Amino acid sequence: MATQRVTVLKASLKNRAGALLNVMAALKSKNVGLTGLWGFSKSGGKADLYVVAKNPAKARAILKKARVYRSEMNAFSVKGKDRAGALNSTLGKLARKRVNINAVH
Repeated sequence: MATQRVTVLKASLKNRAGALLNVMAALKSKNVGLTGLWGFSKSGGKADLYVVAKNPAKARAILKKARVYRSEMNAFSVKGKDRAGALNSTLGKLARKRVNINAVH
């Protein structure tokens, strides 16, 4: 399994048609590639967007300019073969080092 530390940028969008498209178009206009993207609707007409960009600094600037940037966090990206139990070895290493996992996708 290949494990890499990544920066996850959190944005807050209005939960309406086209909001995600606007952010994606802004990132594309500056040629910002992504390695991960997750979005979830929330109450109150809002949605959270989590972006893992190949160039986090560039993506951060774009999200700030669009006034949707909220925060960022460090995470691990784990890639490997699609087979039963493939993640267990990596999870064991993290547990032995007492690394708590807050979310997994």
